[in-house]
Amino acid sequence: MKLKYKSISTNALNKESTTFETAYIDFKEETRDQFIVLNFSDGKNDHHLEISSEEIYLEYANQKVHMILDSKVPNEYKGPEGKTIYFDWHLETINIGLKQISFFYNISVQNEVLTENQIYIDFIK
Repeated sequence: MKLKYKSISTNALNKESTTFETAYIDFKEETRDQFIVLNFSDGKNDHHLEISSEEIYLEYANQKVHMILDSKVPNEYKGPEGKTIYFDWHLETINIGLKQISFFYNISVQNEVLTENQIYIDFIK
């Protein structure tokens, strides 16, 4: 099986753009407790995802993000100049299917939404 990972963001001006997308690529999958664990490389960065019906962990490049359904979770963002900024990540929905996993979340600072994000992970044989 292969997966295709696509991230779509909508900014505060309501402009939507695809921020990241892979072709269909090889990946490794396992289950750990209630989590589906996916590991893949996009050629530049390794990606590690742990997805359950209520929680998501993401690791890519030097970023680590934890999200809980219907909760704002503070996460640090490591900027290119070595600055660390804290954002609240609010996981709105998670859909887990055989051919696709999708989840929607927003990122905010002091209750002001900066971006709304949609992630689609499609699977093919």
